[in-house]
Amino acid sequence: MTANSWLAEERGVSSANVQEINKLHEKLNTLIVAWAKEPFSEERKEEIHQIEYALQRLWGFSQDRDYHTWAKLYEFRCQWVGKQFICKKTGAVFAIPDDVKERDFFSFGKCAVDVGRLNAYSRLIGDVEAI
Repeated sequence: MTANSWLAEERGVSSANVQEINKLHEKLNTLIVAWAKEPFSEERKEEIHQIEYALQRLWGFSQDRDYHTWAKLYEFRCQWVGKQFICKKTGAVFAIPDDVKERDFFSFGKCAVDVGRLNAYSRLIGDVEAI
C-alpha cells in the first residue's frame, strides 16, 4: 500500500513523510501477514496501534484510535487465516487465505464461507464443517 498522493498534496505532507508513510504501511503489512498465523496477542495489537499513531502524526491528523484499521485487520486475520473447512457433500477442502478481509466470501464444493465482520457475524453455507 502506498500513500494517497492526492491527499498528501492536499494536506501538505512532505515527500520525506510520504516515504516514511509508505515504509510504515509495508511494515504493517509484513507484521500482520506473519503474526496472523500465530495466536492473537494484545501486545502485538498494541504495537500495531503505536505504528498507526505514527501514521496519523505523519499525515497531520489528530491521534484517534477509533480510526485505526490495521489493528482491527490483525485481530480479524488472527481469527480466520489458515482455518480449514470441508464440504461434506463433495469432500472439497478449503483454507482461508493469508490476505482475507472482512466480508470476503469463499465458495468451494457445494458450500461457502462468509467471513463476515469482526465481532459481528460470519456464516457457513451448505453442508460444511470446520476441520
